[in-house]
Amino acid sequence: MGKRACERFPVDNIEVKFFCQNTVYYGNVVNLSAKGMYIVIKEEFIPSDLKLDLFIFTSNEIFHIPAKIARLLKTDDLDYGLGVELMSLPQSYLEFLIKLNFVHEQ
Repeated sequence: MGKRACERFPVDNIEVKFFCQNTVYYGNVVNLSAKGMYIVIKEEFIPSDLKLDLFIFTSNEIFHIPAKIARLLKTDDLDYGLGVELMSLPQSYLEFLIKLNFVHEQ
């Protein structure tokens, strides 16, 4: 397996919401990078499309970011893991990552 394009950083207390097949799903971001994130959800998830609209909730902001499913794993009987590639990043999200020292200004 090749090395990731961007280093991933573990995070706590970042919630995410997305819609698929007229259902709202809630999860928690486990790690993130400038180009992707890994989300754990507590319910069965069988996507009908590889594209999702994510709503990411931090203590100060809500980010709306389109994403593409890169990997879907059933981690145990209760949890599903979802690796996503982030598309069309808003500048405010990049500034959030810079504040956390996860990326450097360019």
